[in-house]
Amino acid sequence: MTSNEIEKWADSAMFKAESIDASAVDKPRAYLIWMTPDPLGAAAALNSMYIGAVKRSLSDVTRAERAVLLEDMGLTALKTPLEAIKLHILFEGVTRAFTHQLVRNRTSAYAQESMRFAVVGQDADIPVSLPPSLAGTMSEDDIDVDVDEMSKEQRQRLVWDDARIRIQNAYRRLVDTGMPAEDARGLLPTNIKTRINMVTDLRTLIDIAGVRLCTQAQFEWRSVFTDLAAAIHDYAPHGATIEAMTQPSRVYDPILTDALRHMDLMDAWQFQAIAKVFRPICYNTGKCEFKATADRSCTIRNRVDANAALGRPSSEWHRDLLTPPEDGPFLGRMDNIEAINPVEWMLDPTAAR
Repeated sequence: MTSNEIEKWADSAMFKAESIDASAVDKPRAYLIWMTPDPLGAAAALNSMYIGAVKRSLSDVTRAERAVLLEDMGLTALKTPLEAIKLHILFEGVTRAFTHQLVRNRTSAYAQESMRFAVVGQDADIPVSLPPSLAGTMSEDDIDVDVDEMSKEQRQRLVWDDARIRIQNAYRRLVDTGMPAEDARGLLPTNIKTRINMVTDLRTLIDIAGVRLCTQAQFEWRSVFTDLAAAIHDYAPHGATIEAMTQPSRVYDPILTDALRHMDLMDAWQFQAIAKVFRPICYNTGKCEFKATADRSCTIRNRVDANAALGRPSSEWHRDLLTPPEDGPFLGRMDNIEAINPVEWMLDPTAAR
């Protein structure tokens, strides 16, 4: 930033925000910066205390104890061992609506990009995420039909874009004529894209997923957790160390780097297992937990209720239940229960409407 630009702005602490890819408006990203290197070992060591098996080192924890940990946690209300698994996550390209909801979880620590001093959109459009209801629509520059021939959603898109551009231009004028960014930001929309660091534990993350992956929640959460699960699945604890060691400025040690890669391959199953634990709360409790007057409808609720009435575990919900079953006793129901495809709640933004 030049000295002239600083003088133009009201506060010398203001700076240009690092740009967020405006073309990826419908794809927020989750980066796993760091995670407990031996997550199931750490949790299993704590869990062993409940049966008097003292672990003084992770080397005292067997592979079998690690392997059974997640299953064990699904069978008890004592979830404290999951708090031994720590995660440092960067969410990028998420909306301010998302972060307002995220920070309600008080047991985590956060560091969010500040709009008080970070001036957004100085060299490009201000990044604003397009809502799911406008998915598939086009900007005014890309369409060649009259307004009367447009769909309702396409006409809404033109209104949306017009308002976004007006707000962007007004924000820039205010900042460039000396209004502090902390004042000018009051004009910016809720869907402006941002980034936030979160330091949390697996217990908290599973609890958040239970509520936010339900169809009741804003669809953005499902997109974020899809990316986060993929990041956890592929996490290599020594990846950053290996990358640093293989830089041209460092002395390359092939024996050590190969050993670290081997360690990551040996432990990959732990992260792959953890990546599968994020599900709506009904999958964890076996029944719908949102039936109050203020709660919304849900396209899978009737089937969840039908399965709950039979005490059928959620691990079976992805399969049709035939009455009478093909290979089991008659359960007293004269109707079938159709399978619940995770795509129904994971990918459908209208599942609660």
